[in-house]
Amino acid sequence: MQMREVVERAARRSGAAADEADAVIEALLHELSDAIAAGQVVSLGDFGTFAGQTFRPGPALAQAPAAPPSGLEGYDEGTAPRDS
Repeated sequence: MQMREVVERAARRSGAAADEADAVIEALLHELSDAIAAGQVVSLGDFGTFAGQTFRPGPALAQAPAAPPSGLEGYDEGTAPRDS
């Protein structure tokens, strides 16, 4: 679901105008983002609890193979660059 659909649904459900719902949702997301980035634990009832210092991927991400970064051909992680 895209943000636009979230805003439209929230506006219908709450009876608010779409621009009002958009402003409230944007403010909420900014507050949540700031709190999580500051390391605070954010608890949203049954929706979930979020902490800025931890990341536990769900099953879909945990099982996804990690793609190697591109453009690093010849790079050896065990070799540190030397100062001239």
